[in-house]
Amino acid sequence: MSDAAATRWKTFLDKVQARVGELEGEAQAGLEGLVETEVLDPAPLSSALSELKARFHGLTKKVDEAWEKTIEPMLEDAPESEWDALWRQGERLRRHIDRAFTQLEREALAHHARALHEKVKEEAEHAVACSSCGAPLSKRVRPRTVNVTCTHCQAVTTVRPGLATAMFFGGGALHALGVRAAAEQFDALSDAERRFTSYAHQLEEDADAFRAAHETAWRAWAEEKARWVPGTKPDAIAKDVEVKVGQATKHLEQEAHRRGVRSKAMALAARGDVAALVAFMQGDGADAYFSFDDLLECAAEHDVKPALEAALKAQFKAEAPDEPEREFIAEKRRDVLQTVRRRRR
Repeated sequence: MSDAAATRWKTFLDKVQARVGELEGEAQAGLEGLVETEVLDPAPLSSALSELKARFHGLTKKVDEAWEKTIEPMLEDAPESEWDALWRQGERLRRHIDRAFTQLEREALAHHARALHEKVKEEAEHAVACSSCGAPLSKRVRPRTVNVTCTHCQAVTTVRPGLATAMFFGGGALHALGVRAAAEQFDALSDAERRFTSYAHQLEEDADAFRAAHETAWRAWAEEKARWVPGTKPDAIAKDVEVKVGQATKHLEQEAHRRGVRSKAMALAARGDVAALVAFMQGDGADAYFSFDDLLECAAEHDVKPALEAALKAQFKAEAPDEPEREFIAEKRRDVLQTVRRRRR
């Protein structure tokens, strides 16, 4: 039955993946044409992307429905490893669908931003006359309303940005250009976030890696943004990065103490110091509501085998010293590995 399920699943996934490719091709041409004709009106592009997102979401929903209604029932008597392998095939396609739309969206919004910037350059070429003597003021891109002093009569004229300029610097164009330029870094950030949130027992090292991925992505984003804004200074770039990273990682502060306790326990377990680990878990671990079962799961989900083995021995010593050690450890190891495998789905 599992062979039939695998064949049917592969055939279905191949069809969906082919449809993703077709949809990408259709969307690229349509979005490019839309940008060229609607540079100063972002609403049509926004509507088209919303519709496109719904269509990609529909493909993901089909994958989910096919798994739940057809494939999973066929795997009722299959080994867990086969169930897991087929589920992961579907998960890879789900991620592919999500990334395909993300890439289309990035390209379309950046294309629109670049087209808008061409309008900005055209506006900058239009001479603005002095409000007093009528002499032409200097031609330049002015992102915001400024007062310009006439070099002829010294009168001050208030110069306001044109429509395209106001849209480019005051809307989402700069963000879109930054995201497109930092696409690789934002993809890595997406992977880091998925990895971080997959852990039921996060360590301080996990949070550090997550913050670092944010900092890398948002720095690349800010540096690209700065290329399009005349006169941007390094401290402004640094401030942009600080704000974005702070907003995205503020929630990490809430669990900092507990992550620290887990990291200390994992370090002791990785060193194989069973006696010190028992003492720590009965002290700081208990105070942070971090049990031996939690530690086993933490070691298993982080795939640190020496830490898992040491944690098993420490739990036996602390909780079941009168039971047969080999049987206790074997059963605990089997249970925790099964729990973590299922959670990863």
